[in-house]
Amino acid sequence: MISDRGLAFLNELVKVICFYFNIDKASTTAYHPQTDGLTERFNKTLAEMISSYVGEEQEHWDQIIPYVLFAYNTSVHASTHEMPFYLIYGRDARYPIDVSRYSASVEDLPIEDYRVQLKERVEIA
Repeated sequence: MISDRGLAFLNELVKVICFYFNIDKASTTAYHPQTDGLTERFNKTLAEMISSYVGEEQEHWDQIIPYVLFAYNTSVHASTHEMPFYLIYGRDARYPIDVSRYSASVEDLPIEDYRVQLKERVEIA
């Protein structure tokens, strides 16, 4: 995993996750934008998606970010043929309709069973 030197990627939780999932983590070099190409491409896509929902006044753009990100993360991507949500969480996203139709959830599983299932799904993905 390559990330910038943001505090969110340098904290202890990320180190533990990388350890448990056997992820090699590297940080980008400052002022070397070539290593952040994927991030820059995502930022462009995000800006285009937000601009589709924001009027000329450009008000309230910050309020639609969670919805735009959910739409992005639950659409199949050409390079991976998977949804980013599935690749990150090891399960399909639950939509509001799913929550209202089904009462069972991952929270119903004992934590150890959930951890094992998550690891298997991520390895398959």
